[in-house]
Amino acid sequence: MKRTLFATLAIIAVFASCSKEQLVKESVPQTGETAVFNVVTAQAKTTLGENTDGVYPNYWAEGDKISVNGVESDALTAQDAGQSAAQFTVQGVSAPYYVAYPAAAVSGYDSGSAVITVPSAQTYVEDSYDPAAFVMLARTSSDNVTFSPATTVLKFTPTGSYSNIASVSVTALGGKKIAGTFTTDYSALTAGEGAVSEVKVSAPAVEGVALGKSWYVCVPAGDYSQDGIQVTIETVNGSKMTKTATFESAFTSGRIYSFTVPFIPDYVKGAADLNTMLSGKVICFR
Repeated sequence: MKRTLFATLAIIAVFASCSKEQLVKESVPQTGETAVFNVVTAQAKTTLGENTDGVYPNYWAEGDKISVNGVESDALTAQDAGQSAAQFTVQGVSAPYYVAYPAAAVSGYDSGSAVITVPSAQTYVEDSYDPAAFVMLARTSSDNVTFSPATTVLKFTPTGSYSNIASVSVTALGGKKIAGTFTTDYSALTAGEGAVSEVKVSAPAVEGVALGKSWYVCVPAGDYSQDGIQVTIETVNGSKMTKTATFESAFTSGRIYSFTVPFIPDYVKGAADLNTMLSGKVICFR
């Protein structure tokens, strides 16, 4: 028997500001039905489109898989890539449905709970985030599945005239966990024993990425306002800029916090404080 379910993810733009930025698979028995999941929202997943009037459309990509009750769906084909609607087939599942994206992030599923891995080593993707790191969750007993992002995205755009950028790293100060293994009831993420405090996004090629290009870092939503974060931007020739940033409020799930950051290596004396360098805005996924 086949069932058709619909998954939706809407995207809305909002704006906010930060203060005091100082830059410094485990197998699961297959029982139940074969379910066909149709994604029909105008803004779906998993590659960002162009920013139009403050809105980033998302598109499904070839190879995307979702996890339903711990079971991976079939991968999307090239025909589905770049589309706002896609269809997933999952064998041997029955309601209630506990759904996650990406499927590879899910392990240890057991009756509506699971382990989710947010990768600490992420890969630079031009004009988008690493799809392996943008986690979405849903649970439903109906024929409709509405995904809610469990992660937020920090978007850094280094500018200047130095060498190409090799990596951008974010460390949560005060021991806050932002990557590794988390437990979930499919509504939120809770840090587990394997969680860590640093995420590093690396260029896929040795020549790095030109200044002026944006880097997207996926981290779990949470309150980083008390201790802040440390950001390290490194060029292909080894020059680094390491600063800290604090924020007025928590990082909300599904938002892109966007910052333009002039790259000034640490060895340059008298470099401006980030308070006078950084500009930012927030793009919100709902």
